[in-house]
Amino acid sequence: AMIAHDYKKKDLIDWAVFNKTVLSSHSLVATGTTGKMLEKSLGRPVTQLLSGPLGGDQQIGAMIANGEVDTASSCRSVRLRGEGHKACAFE
Repeated sequence: AMIAHDYKKKDLIDWAVFNKTVLSSHSLVATGTTGKMLEKSLGRPVTQLLSGPLGGDQQIGAMIANGEVDTASSCRSVRLRGEGHKACAFE
């Protein structure tokens, strides 16, 4: 499952494209816009849930709790001292 904050979607897409071969053996699930962007960038189906703020984060949480997801990657903004939100933290 993949989740990315608005300003980190490009970072997650770049990571996914770089890891396209590894990801090819997995079914992908993502929240709203992130799922659409992944599907276009990877050229393969991605199960698209609701947008994160509209419940997509909770949907992924429920999938994890039910054992329907093997791993989850979240790309969020990390505040760097004196530099604002620039880094991407994969969790």
